[in-house]
Amino acid sequence: MEYGDFQCPYCANFALNILPQFERDYVETGKLAFEYRHYPFLGEESWQAAIAAECARKEGNDQFRHYHDSLFQAAGKGRSLAETIGTLPGKTIQECWTKEEPRVLISTQRSEGAKLGVNGTPYLYLNGKRIQSHDNYEKLKQEVEDAMASD
Repeated sequence: MEYGDFQCPYCANFALNILPQFERDYVETGKLAFEYRHYPFLGEESWQAAIAAECARKEGNDQFRHYHDSLFQAAGKGRSLAETIGTLPGKTIQECWTKEEPRVLISTQRSEGAKLGVNGTPYLYLNGKRIQSHDNYEKLKQEVEDAMASD
């Protein structure tokens, strides 16, 4: 599980450079599942991005993942959040944006993260253990293997 913030450059590095290999080695092989949880803490744009991502999820998990990746890629290219939000289907974003449901979900995930001790992002958590490595795949892999072996 990752607690992340769409405005966090470390989360962007993890999402774009580390997560794809992790998914090939662990998720696609059925060894682990991966879940992204919101932990917006870098201001109002963090909340807006999280809400938009949840609105994209209404179109399916593939849309969430596409939007997740788009947000992180856009930040690296200097595109604004508004430009990226504009890539969602208009009806979906308009209908979802004003609803309370995505805000409640994000608040709940943020509260759950705080109870786990999340104090920055990305915060990786596996089988009750914090995984420290998020910027080096080999170190991440070792920590994951150690956490899996201890269960």
